[in-house]
Amino acid sequence: MRHLRFILIFSCFTACAEGAVEQPHPSDGSLHHPEGICVLGEQVHVVSSNHDRRYRSGALLSYRVADLIAEGDAFPLAVRNHEHADWPIGFGGVLNLAACIQPSGDRLGEMVLLDRVGRRIVRWQAQEDGTLLCSTGRCVAMPLGGADASGVKTGILDPGPAALDGSALLFSSRVDEQATLLNDSGDLSRVGEAAATRPVTGAPWLLGRQRAVALRLRDGEIESLRVEGWDGARWGVAAADPGFGFALGRFGDLLIAFVEHDGALKSLWHAPLRGQRRRLLRAGGELLAFGGIDRLLERRSAEDGHLIGVVRDLSFDEPEGAALIAEKQLLVSSFGSHSLTLVDLGSGLSRVLVGGGK
Repeated sequence: MRHLRFILIFSCFTACAEGAVEQPHPSDGSLHHPEGICVLGEQVHVVSSNHDRRYRSGALLSYRVADLIAEGDAFPLAVRNHEHADWPIGFGGVLNLAACIQPSGDRLGEMVLLDRVGRRIVRWQAQEDGTLLCSTGRCVAMPLGGADASGVKTGILDPGPAALDGSALLFSSRVDEQATLLNDSGDLSRVGEAAATRPVTGAPWLLGRQRAVALRLRDGEIESLRVEGWDGARWGVAAADPGFGFALGRFGDLLIAFVEHDGALKSLWHAPLRGQRRRLLRAGGELLAFGGIDRLLERRSAEDGHLIGVVRDLSFDEPEGAALIAEKQLLVSSFGSHSLTLVDLGSGLSRVLVGGGK
């Protein structure tokens, strides 16, 4: 029954996509169902997802960090969509952030954008200041699926964000299919456990949302892992040390620290949360758990989960993307209010920067 429901939802999503209104995405800095946030160098890149297909495509808006934390309105440096020369033709019906890859050694930072409707990705390299470029001057969209001779869709049907290891990407699926591996050579393959669909941000793991299973990407190969100590995860983030991570439990009311050991992801400690949280972010030695009808953010110790402080009366209740863009400055995209909000973790004040009735 669950798989039938997913099929019906996906069919409706596809039908809506085919009947999309062909209006251009606004270029005035407006956001429409903003999703992922990627901080690279001195710039912040925000994905305007176009989730309901109101426009011809979504858009990618780029800001200076300094402009976002300054007093006053925030205007983007650039708005990229189908009207720009470096945007692939037909790309971006519904956009998601697939991966935000920080620079490491001689490797530049990178951002991977995902078109859920077209089942394609585009990879942008980030220059030292965070400016995004494609090596050929025009970005090329890489397919994650296609159709056979009979017109039946092949490949991953509704791809989601990816776990990563180097430049290899392990894409999750939103309809409980098998994950899809895109290796360094550009080859695609369906791999692993179908129930492992929740990526750990900045880490090589996919966690099960409703089952104690996980996958690990290592050197282009997939390993299945047991999960010991919890039975599903809503969200996951990497710890500062390799091999460690944190997760929100499947109902959002439990904070979990885990380590990979002996072929399993083993719980180190659990900490009950004060409500049901939708998002989790690591900020140095703290974990930030937030999102929910009570508009509350909990600051928790990354060492043992104890409560450090609470930020109340947030100006959003439906967060999608989030990133720490400066010391104690948390940027959050709100899906329903089409807005960007800056939360000062020190003072507890939140300020709407873009949208939200401004």
